[in-house]
Amino acid sequence: MYDVCIIGSGAGGGAMAYALSRGGMRVLVLEKGPWYTEKDFVHDEIKTVRRNFFTPSPEHEPHMLDGERSSMGWIACCVGGGTVHMAGYFYRLHPDDFRMESRFGSHSGISLADWPYSYEELEPYYTEVEQVIGISGQAGANPFEGSRSKPYPLPPMVDHPMAAWIDRAGKKLGFHTYPSPRAIISRDYGGRKACVYCHFCGSYGCEVGAKSSSLSSFLPLAQKTGKCEIRSGCMVREVEVGKDGRATGCVYIDPEGKEHRVEASIVCVSASGIES
Repeated sequence: MYDVCIIGSGAGGGAMAYALSRGGMRVLVLEKGPWYTEKDFVHDEIKTVRRNFFTPSPEHEPHMLDGERSSMGWIACCVGGGTVHMAGYFYRLHPDDFRMESRFGSHSGISLADWPYSYEELEPYYTEVEQVIGISGQAGANPFEGSRSKPYPLPPMVDHPMAAWIDRAGKKLGFHTYPSPRAIISRDYGGRKACVYCHFCGSYGCEVGAKSSSLSSFLPLAQKTGKCEIRSGCMVREVEVGKDGRATGCVYIDPEGKEHRVEASIVCVSASGIES
């Protein structure tokens, strides 16, 4: 019996596993895909990007789009989800994004709404995530960003030489250029090694663990609490509910094709916005 069963281990599931296990709950994470490690990530475009490394083969797992088998729509299927191969650009929403209707008013043909909370209320959580997983950036470099309670925990990544041209052009035109905040550690951080600038980042896994993916950050931290268990290769086929309509657990199929049932007080479906 678990307090919480989380289906999916990506950006949402990993963060949830970390927060709940740290809070003392007994957490089970069920991930449909494989559990890759750093040694599995190589600079091979054919294997990693052009074949079915991060996404299931349409032949193995039929996925239909416009009447044909396709892998379009898939983000990733592995422990850590799409965060494993993300490029790691890590921006905060602007304060105005939370008050679109108040800021711009109502207009015919468009739907604007204010969020039920403000940037100021969310800001401490932005800061916590940046500190926990390791974000590289330069606080205050963007004059239009919202207020911050803490700077980024790590300095910006080293600029590409071409960025100097953009900086000069921007200054000449009166624009504000600044280093993009990245979910990649620019220095050793939290037991992880800094980026080695291999030039194979977006669409690839990180062979040194410098990318602040759920695989490298949230999930290991959740496991360290002793309260989080992760099972890979486990496809959930049903969320079970009681007579009151509330979830009581789920049924999943393991890598050998055997069916298992787990009980949990709470079930969280965090298997990506697409395909869930």
